[in-house]
Amino acid sequence: MKLKQLSLWLVLSVLIPHATSSTIKALPYSHPYSFSQQKLINEAKQLLQSKQYTQAKVVIERLHENFPENVNYYILMAEIYLHQKNYPEMHELLIQGVENYPKNARLHAAIARSYSTQQKHQQALRHLLIAEKLDPTLFVAQIDAGDLYMNVFNKPALAVDYYKRAIVLFPEHGGARFALGAALLRLEKYDEAEYNLNKANELSPERIEPLWALAQSAYLQGHFIEAINRTKTLLGKFPEYSNAFILQGDSYLLQRDWNNALKAYENVAKEKNNNVLAKLKIARVYFLSGQYQKALTAYQSLQEDNPENAEIYFNLASLGLSQKQLVPMDRTSEWGRTAVMLEPENKKYRQLLAWIYHAQGKTPEALNLIKEYVSESSQDANINYQAGIFYRDLKNVEKAKYFLLQALSINPDMADAEKALEKLQAL
Repeated sequence: MKLKQLSLWLVLSVLIPHATSSTIKALPYSHPYSFSQQKLINEAKQLLQSKQYTQAKVVIERLHENFPENVNYYILMAEIYLHQKNYPEMHELLIQGVENYPKNARLHAAIARSYSTQQKHQQALRHLLIAEKLDPTLFVAQIDAGDLYMNVFNKPALAVDYYKRAIVLFPEHGGARFALGAALLRLEKYDEAEYNLNKANELSPERIEPLWALAQSAYLQGHFIEAINRTKTLLGKFPEYSNAFILQGDSYLLQRDWNNALKAYENVAKEKNNNVLAKLKIARVYFLSGQYQKALTAYQSLQEDNPENAEIYFNLASLGLSQKQLVPMDRTSEWGRTAVMLEPENKKYRQLLAWIYHAQGKTPEALNLIKEYVSESSQDANINYQAGIFYRDLKNVEKAKYFLLQALSINPDMADAEKALEKLQAL
């Protein structure tokens, strides 16, 4: 099971150096300034910090008028444009700054942020690498490069390298510790990840992210009791965090503790998306515990409130296929077709509808639904097994044997495939 992307709280803007963190009081300047210049810079930063943007702009313009060579004009004025959401002007200003001062690392880091807001991630990375080369001690360049590798380019190993460099610069920065822990979780390096996540929690106890990642870490390792305990710790500090109740319920569910699973899901806050998810999981508990009528009622109620939610139709069709005495097959087929109609490319939905067609004796139609997933290179045991069964019923014994053997080569413990192959070989 792979860890989903974890949100970062790293507010480390080179455009807002005074708001970076308690660890970084100010980012380094490239050269010393006279007292009068520094006084204007400090005054502008104080006004920006107190969100007095109009007054700040006056001071920044005075700085540029009297000291046009001062690079901080571009950084400080960019924050004004950022506040105004005037991104084109901000970008043009930073381009001008980089052209005038190509060896200033902070400007390269700032324009990298601007490119990222435009989804131009390659350009952003290029400027971050330039910034890092110009000034290896620039913390935000290390962090931002790590974030791009982690969240955009899906290269967590490279992200880890950059986060570690950032931590060398500021070992007591909670955000950097969390970012490193999240990347290590993606790499399934759980011990090292948990060390950094616990450190992040110590350094930033007001943040929910380290506790949430620690709970997910336990769940991903199959330590469900520990996952439950960690969600309880989290909920003790953040009692309305819906995702923690969901994870807690999932952990109880995998231990077949139906009552506690239901309690956890029922505790979910009344947020629309999480509410639908929790209700789906409540219906799932009913199904797994053998309360099929309750499950059917719960799914149908959800379907009425969410008529375009494909996952609800999928679950209804799954229940109908497994409990034929409860639901007419035509109704089950309708639900399966609706799921596929709503999300035509969803492999799981197409597989289920194929099984429904197979149960109705429509084996050619069933095979046609999954044919794009069936190939000699397919590494999905379930698809190969399904194809084997369909070819068996179409009297194509050789292809049936081939796909059943494929399924067993991928998953040697697949008992259904083994039984089906034994019956074919006995013919």
